[in-house]
Amino acid sequence: MPLVFAGSDPPILITEGSALDFVFDPKTEDLIESEDGWFLESADSRTPVTLELGSHFDAWWGEGGRGSRLAQMISGEERVEPPAVVDEILRCMQVFVDEGIIEDLLVASDEDANGKIVFTIDYTDRTSGTPQSAALTPMGG
Repeated sequence: MPLVFAGSDPPILITEGSALDFVFDPKTEDLIESEDGWFLESADSRTPVTLELGSHFDAWWGEGGRGSRLAQMISGEERVEPPAVVDEILRCMQVFVDEGIIEDLLVASDEDANGKIVFTIDYTDRTSGTPQSAALTPMGG
């Protein structure tokens, strides 16, 4: 399920204080090494959003109810209608709104030129005040 963020703004790197998460390479999903031999950390919301949407619902030992049901929804034999996927993305992302990490969350679905359903996820990252826009294409046309 590729989640692609629009633009090429670099993540908000931190050197001191608490980070939200590590920074992952968007293509390989590998951690990115820092100059000191550790890994880059970020206060940016893109990594936790990507991980939350890509993780299976209720599969993390650290906190029940986290993750999404997207993989289960699209791998089933029954057709899943786009509004149900939009609802699941909203449910999954609400934790970041509740924790004050993002605001102004909007999720919509549309069909691209190839007939694939594309879900757009727009929100404002509260750490930087930067609008973020991502496209998720979990279902074929």
